[in-house]
Amino acid sequence: MKIDSRLGLLIALFAAAHTAAADAPANVWIQNTPAYNWHYGCYGGASGMLFAYWDRNGFSNIYTGPTAGGVAPLVSSGADAGIISLWASKAGVDGRPTNSYGHVDDYYATYKSTAPDPWISRGVEHEPDCIGDFIGMSQDKWTNLNNECRGNRDAWAFNFFETGGVRHVNFQPMDGAGQPIPDIQSGYRAFANWRGYDADSFSQLLDIWPDTPAGSGFSFEDLRREIDAGRPFILHLQQLAYVAGDGYNPDIHAVMAVGYEITAAGARNVRVRFGWSANVNDFTVKAWSNIVYLNGDPPASPPLYPRGAIGLNFKTVVTNALLSDTGGSFEWLGPSGVVSDSVAKISWNAVWHVVEAAPAPDERYVPISTAAPGRRVDFTLPTNDTPMQVYRLRRLEPVYTRDAALRAALFSAIPFKWGATNLLYDLDVESISSLVAPETGITNLWGLQHATALTNLVVYTNAITDLAPLLACQTAGGLTSGSYVDVRGNPLSGHAVSNQIPALMAAGITVDY
Repeated sequence: MKIDSRLGLLIALFAAAHTAAADAPANVWIQNTPAYNWHYGCYGGASGMLFAYWDRNGFSNIYTGPTAGGVAPLVSSGADAGIISLWASKAGVDGRPTNSYGHVDDYYATYKSTAPDPWISRGVEHEPDCIGDFIGMSQDKWTNLNNECRGNRDAWAFNFFETGGVRHVNFQPMDGAGQPIPDIQSGYRAFANWRGYDADSFSQLLDIWPDTPAGSGFSFEDLRREIDAGRPFILHLQQLAYVAGDGYNPDIHAVMAVGYEITAAGARNVRVRFGWSANVNDFTVKAWSNIVYLNGDPPASPPLYPRGAIGLNFKTVVTNALLSDTGGSFEWLGPSGVVSDSVAKISWNAVWHVVEAAPAPDERYVPISTAAPGRRVDFTLPTNDTPMQVYRLRRLEPVYTRDAALRAALFSAIPFKWGATNLLYDLDVESISSLVAPETGITNLWGLQHATALTNLVVYTNAITDLAPLLACQTAGGLTSGSYVDVRGNPLSGHAVSNQIPALMAAGITVDY
């Protein structure tokens, strides 16, 4: 064990750590997100905006009706009102025959009604053909929804959040008899599949919801990742009680998150569409905090707080691949979009792809093309002694640190920048083999878990207390046996010294502390 004697400098750095780690001011939003009014349920309109965005950005088969020439419009009013059928189909509306019952005819009677669904009296129920059908909206069919309530009352839908704060991905709820219960997250994925696309759906309690266990939940960094990657998502608002007085769904509201704001004072805010207006310039900015986002409807109802996040990540599908002795090309169907930051006065393509190759499927892949924001990328095969045998198309994902000083150090250490120049991507961090950042005010190493090529880390005389990201890095393939870590002169926690450092050393890593 080596002892660093520069305690005066360490104390000064530790005192300034909060300031050093502050996020840079930003006002970021996804361009051209639809703005729809409330129709037949808040989750109808919000989900309609979400899927309409993707119809306009890479997946044109989501909406194919007659409104706006078959391209989901930006608003749901006037001549574009037929887009309501995207989430609430109805006989005689948007080209549907008058004798063909849809979602509204079969499930919706009046707002908040718990009366039997109208289809029951007819004895015939239509096949699912809109978002509302797939997410269970207005369908009063279930007596136990996640041990929280029964439902769904008219205009309501339900989501099965994992109460431990863990993210559900492609989760399908089941009832006691082993039959699937459609909820919002599973319904999103099922609707995308029905339209011919493959997508991963997710839901997660927010880290600001009072019942989310400490250290878990969807964070502001997660929000930034989704927005910067051009993926709007749903914020689920709910009263603090889990059940209404009649045993049905509690009061809720769904809003679409389309951006975020970091003020000069360090406040963190989210930009949302509340679904009350068919005006593309109508946004609401709310603090990322456990505060009232909406007073109930009517106003005497309980206030609503932000509880969870629900979203989709549409998958990229290769449509054409060519390979010759010297190179080749990939073409694909996948998401697109543009994101802007009015503080930095920049805009960027939200989605980037890179071709990677490896000598064998179980060996390390390396990029062999530039990063492409479009639908095609050409590449030249590397000229070395190891022939490449397998190829894949990879989409870049933003990576976030919880410390601005670490972020700056990572940017300085990147040997080659991929994708948008203002963002840090997984491929950027994966390419870093050495990070030398002593005396820079780093407080948190979160983000280094993506540094899978890292073998040398020098971060002495900072303000680091926890080394868990280094263990995650080692598990992911970085910090292999023989690597070196220097964390001298940091106020390491007792757990870091007695547990985390021994675990790193046991993996063959030399640690000076």
